[in-house]
Amino acid sequence: MITVADVREDMLDRAATDHLVLNDLAFTDEDIEWGMKGCARKFNSLPPDVACAVWDKLPDDTSVFFDGVAWALIRRWKRNIAMNDMDYSAGGVTANVNGKLMQNLDALEKQLESQFVDGATAIKIRINLRHAYGQIG
Repeated sequence: MITVADVREDMLDRAATDHLVLNDLAFTDEDIEWGMKGCARKFNSLPPDVACAVWDKLPDDTSVFFDGVAWALIRRWKRNIAMNDMDYSAGGVTANVNGKLMQNLDALEKQLESQFVDGATAIKIRINLRHAYGQIG
């Protein structure tokens, strides 16, 4: 089963210094647990409705759930940045400090979501086929 420590290791989020650009970012254990819950909720909402994931019992034998937890954490953190995003002006120059960060997080969020949804759907389809026809392959 995936643990908070497993997620930290997968994301290289052992300490804020692991992030060269985001030195203030270090997810708390509660943040990671929330990400695990978000991952389970997303898995449970995907069709076909044949399997249910429990957040504190996510399997660690596939990268699918690690992608899902990372996606949920990035999605949540990105929303926080967006709510507090504003342009800064000084001396006639305007800059958006988070502009490039948001672009990078957008791309990462989409990639992780796609990997998670595709992998989770494939798992659920295999389970569905196994229920219908027995073990295949």
